[in-house]
Amino acid sequence: MMAELVALQVDVLITVGTQTAPYARDATTSIPVAFIFVPDPVGSRFVESLARPGRNMTGLSQFGADIVLKRLQFSAKSFLACRASPSSSIPTPRSPICTSA
Repeated sequence: MMAELVALQVDVLITVGTQTAPYARDATTSIPVAFIFVPDPVGSRFVESLARPGRNMTGLSQFGADIVLKRLQFSAKSFLACRASPSSSIPTPRSPICTSA
């Protein structure tokens, strides 16, 4: 399927999860590949680093250990901007911050 998409010269390949991203990686080096829900893109060898992917692949990692501290820093800054305490940056599922839409 990826070979067919590459032959069609699509503008971008979008993959979901660790299972589909390798097929896109192996199919092309010229078409940009965007992935989502890849827990460890560096460990999976999709990118060289989170800061500089280094190839035609980039995307979102929601579980990477490399970015946990950065997320906490960002959350703390966001909550402080709203005058909340830094300790509230890790809400529980039942907290008002999670239930308000």
